[in-house]
Amino acid sequence: MMNIHQIIRNQFGNDTLKTLRKMERSKLQLTRFRCHRVFNLKCLDLNVKPKGIRIKHHCFTTKVCDIIERAERQLLNARIGQNIKKITKIQETITNISGQLSETLPVDIYHEASQLCDTRAEKEFDKCKTRQIKKLENLVHHRDQKHKNKRDKELETLTENYKKKWVVNLADKDLTPSEKSLLQKGPKFAITPFKIPAKSYITCAESKLKELPPGCEVDKARHEKNA
Repeated sequence: MMNIHQIIRNQFGNDTLKTLRKMERSKLQLTRFRCHRVFNLKCLDLNVKPKGIRIKHHCFTTKVCDIIERAERQLLNARIGQNIKKITKIQETITNISGQLSETLPVDIYHEASQLCDTRAEKEFDKCKTRQIKKLENLVHHRDQKHKNKRDKELETLTENYKKKWVVNLADKDLTPSEKSLLQKGPKFAITPFKIPAKSYITCAESKLKELPPGCEVDKARHEKNA
């Protein structure tokens, strides 16, 4: 049994078949550019930059980074504008080709050929959508990781500067790295004992209980302490 392409070539010639092939390619292109437009719009909303528009530079001052940030967003907006123009142009091409085929082919053959083109376009859309979602997830992950590394580096720098100001060596002897590390923990740092001095705690509590004024519930307090 002959497929739709063989039927069109045998009954209406190669030129008509070429026109149908052109409509197939145009619908596939339209699907891809629509996916590209959505992808670029998502990148703009999420403030991520596709690799194709990133500007390489070697100056990392705040002013330069702001300029690069604005320039990359403008490039992304320009790319979205190009997507829209390309989509409009392809839609016009498909409209013209559809008009030619509808005048040349019978209604049933034209609808079958058009449905075949739409089916292939839907399959291409699913493939393109899956790729774009994966690309977008990678870009978002890269952005979040970059911001996290930047925050960690800033926090580490602030912590190191704070520690350097905390320890002031007033002695003639130089401190070892271990001694500096211990002193940088601050005056409230306490080493965790290997064994809890329970007897010492009980002795202190008993001495404080004896200082309570007459009439206080010393026995009750002692019972709560022992419990």
